[in-house]
Amino acid sequence: MIEKVELHPAHMWDCPECGRENFCRSIVYHPEPGETMRDVVAHVLGVEPFEVPDDMAENSFWMTAPDKVTCAHCGEAFETEDQMEDWEAN
Repeated sequence: MIEKVELHPAHMWDCPECGRENFCRSIVYHPEPGETMRDVVAHVLGVEPFEVPDDMAENSFWMTAPDKVTCAHCGEAFETEDQMEDWEAN
């Protein structure tokens, strides 16, 4: 029998300097029972609450993305694009 492994949410990016693939694990937070995503944003992450879309299920999870990454192969560091700005624009 083949052994099973657990998959983890991650971000994949290609280094503009050396062209190689990199992976960065995400921090995932699963809200406690009764805790809303608004609670997560306001209290757990310590930022000002913002309007949470109605279609964001209360049983969903919160996943973070890094604002900076460093290539594991060549050592170059980069800032990342702000996905939240893209989401808010739509």
